[in-house]
Formats: sequence, structure tokens, C-alpha cells
Amino acid sequence: MLRELNWSRWPRKRFLMVVLGTGFLLRGAAVVALREPQQVHRPETFWDGVVYHEIAQHLVAGHGYVLAPDRPTRYWMPGFSLFLAAVYKVVGVNAAGAYLSLCLLGSASCLIAYLLGCQLRGETFGRMAAVLGALYVPHVYLATIFASENLYAVWVGLAAFFGVRYLKRRRWHDLVAAAVTSGLGVLTRPYLLLGVLLFSAWLLVRSRQRDFPKLAGPVYLLGTLAVLSPWVVRNYLLDGRVVVLTTGAGVTFHGSNNDVVLRDVRKWGTWIPTSELPEGAWLSRIEDEWVRDREHWRVGLEWAREHWPWQPVLMAARLIRFWLPDFDSPNRAYVVAQLVGYTPFLVVFLAAGCRWRRTVAGERQLWAPIHAFLLASVATAVLFWGSPRFRDGNAPLLMVYAALGAEVVASRLREQKDGARAAH
Repeated sequence: MLRELNWSRWPRKRFLMVVLGTGFLLRGAAVVALREPQQVHRPETFWDGVVYHEIAQHLVAGHGYVLAPDRPTRYWMPGFSLFLAAVYKVVGVNAAGAYLSLCLLGSASCLIAYLLGCQLRGETFGRMAAVLGALYVPHVYLATIFASENLYAVWVGLAAFFGVRYLKRRRWHDLVAAAVTSGLGVLTRPYLLLGVLLFSAWLLVRSRQRDFPKLAGPVYLLGTLAVLSPWVVRNYLLDGRVVVLTTGAGVTFHGSNNDVVLRDVRKWGTWIPTSELPEGAWLSRIEDEWVRDREHWRVGLEWAREHWPWQPVLMAARLIRFWLPDFDSPNRAYVVAQLVGYTPFLVVFLAAGCRWRRTVAGERQLWAPIHAFLLASVATAVLFWGSPRFRDGNAPLLMVYAALGAEVVASRLREQKDGARAAH
């Protein structure tokens, strides 16, 4: 078991410095190896990242949250662009500063995995989660692209940490902190709102017990919505339309529910740009984001209803893609790195399921926010697109699952070793 590892040789401060430094250096090395640090990566590498960069520049210039002067947008959630704008305010508009901040976010996610693991099962467990986080290759790669998942990992990890700590200590300021960080997470990746609703519902069910606060669920939900409200108000003031999250969900749903995806088995579970569809030309000519989003929803839902027998197949394919290594890239070296760097983690993720079922009831309850937030990502992948990037944005949560699975693997290896000694 993990407790048999002699972690006591390393004082906590030294351990954290080494692990977090390793996580930072690995991400920095990946940026140097894969990118030109002085330039933003190409649009074909990750198109959304280029847009985040451009919006951040407009924010710094005082134009507001716009794609171009006098062209406001609600297509992308504002969290990551606001973060980049803050970085640019400090270091100037340059890609090197942005990449540095992404490496720091990656290192911070390792620290959060450590803190979350310590809350769940103690110091040794937290250290294992941190080590795994530093070495998790898919998350190392995220630092090389301007992806909102870099920031989302920090917010969702902190939200889970404060949620777990509230369940242990029942202190209201922990619940408020969970609500605030959850709200910031929703402003970065909108699907976390589903996780917020799930955790709120769980808190409401728990409140039926005598020893549990009755207002925990409402306080958490309302606190999260309060953080989200400025974005909703801003969207309403633009043209009087209510947009709670984004106008980009329709195009994602449509891009994964169409004839092109269905006819090519290799595309099952994935997403294609709607510009590649026959109807993409007239849809792209709709300038109003709100109207265009509604039309994408209409066309996508009509197709889904007409092909409803295929929906279980496509959903299963998305779920499989969500948990498999990312093998869609034409870059063979990237695919090999994903296979080698992720497959061991998939093994321990599967082992974690066996281990968690054997934990005591009181400990299982502490995992409620972690389960709720990860389930939100899984549900989004099943309904929209099984992108491994959506999975890896939950890095701190994944690492505590991985540490739990590592306990199983270490225990089995120990049993085999003891059995071999006894046989001799």
C-alpha cells in the first residue's frame, strides 16, 4: 500500500518544492519543444486559443469583451480571456508570458491535487496525487495551447477541495468558497453548471438528515449563480436576450450530430466543423450569434430525432473517446506520447472504481463534489463531443482517482511479492 512508501524522508515543504517544480519544468519543456514561445500557436493547432488571445488583447486595449471593436461576443465564456488579459496587463501582450502563466497553472493544479488528496485520505495519499499530477502527460500538453482547461483545472479542483472540506468541518466559509470557485469554473467552462446542480441536489438530499445543515444546498447554488450573474446581466444588456452561458453549444451539438459523422465510423464520437456540412454555408452567413446558435440547435435536434436509433451508438462512442488516449491527431509522435503517457493512468482509473466501492460510507460521502463535477464533464461529452481535452481539464480530480487506483495496484504487487517469497 502507499503507506508503505517511506515518504517521511521528505519534509512537506521540500516535497512540494520538488514536485511542483518538476511539474512546472515538464510543462515548460513541452512548450519549448512543441511551440515557438514568442508566438501564439497556429489556429489549426487550436483555433479557440487564438480567439481567446485576440479577445484578451481587446480587453487590454479597453474595447471590452469583443471579437473586434464594436463586435461583442457571447460565444466563448469569459473566464480564460479575462485571465489572459490580466497576464497581459502585467507582462505585456506577448505569448511567452502567457505560456509561462499556463505552466504555472499546471503546477498549481498539482498543488491542488495534493491538497484535495490530503483532505480525502491523508498526507501520503495527497503526495501520490501530486506526483501523478506532475507526470500526467495529457495535462502537460495542455500548457502548450491556449486552452481554457488550463484555468478550469484550477477552479474545479479548488471547488472540489472546499466542497470536501465543508463536508468534513461544516463551516459556512468553506461552502461559500466552494460556491465562488465553482462560479469561476462555470465562467471558464460552462458545463460545470451541471456539476453545481448535481452537488446542490446532493446537499439538499443530505439536509434531510438531522446532523446536516438545511440551507447548505441553496447557499451553495445561489452563491455560484451570484458569481455567474454579471455575465448574464452583461449579455442581457447587449440586446435584451437572456444568455445564461454561451451561444456556442448549438454548433457543437450540430457538429457531432450529422450525416458526415454517422457515415464514417472513424468519426463516431467526435465533432467536425459545421462548415464541412452542406447546410454549413447558409448557417455561417447568419451574423447574429444568438440566432445562429438557435438554428444550429434546430438542425441538430431535427437530425437527432430522425436518426434516434443511432443515438445510443454515437453516445457510447463519445464516452469511449472521452476515456481513451487522444489518437485523432495526424502527428504520430503526439499519438504515441498520448498512448504511452495516458494508458497507465487509464489502468489506475479502472482500479480506482474497485477501491472506492470498498471505502467506508463516511469516506464515500466526501467524494460527492468530485463525483458531481466529473460527472458533468462525462455527461457533456456523451451529449456533445467525447474530447479527451474535456477529461483532462479535470486533472486534480482525476489525480485523486488515480492515487486511489495506485493503492490497489501497489497492494496487488505487494501480495504477489509476498506470495513469491512464501513459495520459495
